Amino acid sequence: MILVLSSHSDIHANRVESVLRARRVPFVRFDRAEYPSQAAISMQMEGGTRVRRIRRARGDIALDQISTIWHRRPGWPTPFPDLSSDWMKRCVEEDAAPLFIDIWDSFDCPQIPAPRPVYKRAEGKLTNLGLAEQLGFAIPPTLVTNDPRAVREFVRSHGGHVISKVTGQTLNNKFLAPDHVRLTDVMTHRDMGYIESVRHMATIFQAYVPKRVELRVTVVGDQVFAAEIHSQATKHTRHDWRRYDHGNTPMAPHQLPDSEARRCVALTRRLGLSYSAIDYVVTPDGQYVFLEINSNGQFLWVETMTNLPITAAVADLLCASSAKYQQDRTSADATRHPE
Repeated sequence: MILVLSSHSDIHANRVESVLRARRVPFVRFDRAEYPSQAAISMQMEGGTRVRRIRRARGDIALDQISTIWHRRPGWPTPFPDLSSDWMKRCVEEDAAPLFIDIWDSFDCPQIPAPRPVYKRAEGKLTNLGLAEQLGFAIPPTLVTNDPRAVREFVRSHGGHVISKVTGQTLNNKFLAPDHVRLTDVMTHRDMGYIESVRHMATIFQAYVPKRVELRVTVVGDQVFAAEIHSQATKHTRHDWRRYDHGNTPMAPHQLPDSEARRCVALTRRLGLSYSAIDYVVTPDGQYVFLEINSNGQFLWVETMTNLPITAAVADLLCASSAKYQQDRTSADATRHPE
């Protein structure tokens, strides 16, 4: 059985589950937000046996029947409402993160895109930029620093044509920081006047890469789906397509060169992932420049705009991983207990 770890409002999981349902593939969804107020988790080990289960009003989950885990977008734990202490509520919420990492790491079945510590490590900008360069991707000259003097020298060495962006996920997430969203921006003279403030938080600075189009490349197992984003068609998305202007930003499937497609698969595998979403710039002279890789990036918007069959590919990956695990377990059991 496939275990989908995501919120119950996740439309990506909904779409993939509809494919699994049509194929009659067993699955169940669990949202971390159900814990502990709506779900009780038990992990019992005794006498060489293990029993792992989640009890909840709308149906228990026998975790020992799980053959593949899909890490999508789970919610945050929800303490019982009668817990009056704010301090205790924070303890419940914060202690849940390492608990669930420990629980899912105890499984030997496939985890997509990878076990959580692996895919979180893959989100490190320096990690994926360095590995991408080793694999032959072209990358922009990059500086990560909270040293104002280093920023001034970097900006000067690139003739003032530099962009800045945050290193983490908080300030570019409209849900985590709705009043302080920070996307990619081109450095201006005004920014340089406030450059001393960079000492408060390390920031990424890169030489500006001129754009003909941008690409979102989604890797699912060995399959590669490339979509071009015509971000230069509107001023709103010129410097960062995440300022979404879908009505004025055309998208279309893109014929990615074989060499780039192979690098995308190689980078995904080297990071220990079976799924990734990679961002590129294609320059006016046709050079492909790697920007970053997202270990659990969204894909449904790409499919909606381009008709690329990414949902089916994700379902294929889940089904294949589950079937192989079950086959391997059957073979192992046959070896341990021959007739």
